[in-house]
Amino acid sequence: MNNYNQIFHEDFEFFENMNQSYNLYDSIDLMVQDFSGIFIVSNKDNISDFTFRLMGTYIKKKEEKTKKKQLYSLGIKEIRKIGSDSAIQIRNDFERLVLIFTQLKYYKSIDDVEIQKEEL
Repeated sequence: MNNYNQIFHEDFEFFENMNQSYNLYDSIDLMVQDFSGIFIVSNKDNISDFTFRLMGTYIKKKEEKTKKKQLYSLGIKEIRKIGSDSAIQIRNDFERLVLIFTQLKYYKSIDDVEIQKEEL
């Protein structure tokens, strides 16, 4: 069975490269701690549109609605500079980032429950 630390260490180099390349957040640990989720906003209906935004969701207080924060954006001007092949690779990397983040968030929740069980 996987756990948070195992997944984190397996993908640490990937996260560090993404964070250094795109200046996403202070650290992946803080990202998992601060955000309830991350997702990509894109135009799936137009296959030639490679633009997207990486968004993080968070709740400041229990009674507040979920808030969103843009973590990264790839726009038309940048895509023209780097080319569509590079844009596709960047988007694929961000899709992988979202999947791994989701796994980390899931296993972090499991680890938290296990710690609470041990304290009882």
